[in-house]
Amino acid sequence: MNAWKTLQPAAPTSKPKSVSLVWFRSDLRLKDNAALSQATYSREEGVLAVFVVSKNDWIRHDWGAVKVDFIKRNLKALEVSLSKCLNVRL
Repeated sequence: MNAWKTLQPAAPTSKPKSVSLVWFRSDLRLKDNAALSQATYSREEGVLAVFVVSKNDWIRHDWGAVKVDFIKRNLKALEVSLSKCLNVRL
């Protein structure tokens, strides 16, 4: 018996589905967001929404505590809206 034959993955039976990626940067709006609109319109499997920031970004762009808090609160609101309106997780 050939052990390698049993370990080989099966050939795919269907075309892989695509996931749309929406990268939120400075514009955290749902309305008038062309990228989000296109992603939700053309999605097959879903939409993945991301916002990337690091402490180094805060320092480099001289973000104070008030701005960081403002962004965090707006991201939380965006997370709730995406989930409720579009069933998309942030």
